[in-house]
Amino acid sequence: MKSRKNPNHVSFSYDISPESKTRFEKIHRALKFKTKSQTLEAIILQASMQDISGPDALRRIEIKIDQLTEFIEMGL
Repeated sequence: MKSRKNPNHVSFSYDISPESKTRFEKIHRALKFKTKSQTLEAIILQASMQDISGPDALRRIEIKIDQLTEFIEMGL
């Protein structure tokens, strides 16, 4: 078994189609990260940020700002 260079990392494997592997390789080369792990982390981060900053989240923030503005205007 291969020893880990970084004890704070874990092994992660997945099965993907050959087409997906080719797409991942193209993304990896385009992003120019040193390791495929860094590329995968960047993809995961981007996907999670889209979830966090999606239209629903922006709408909820807008509603909260409107509510806060009303409270301020009422002097609360």
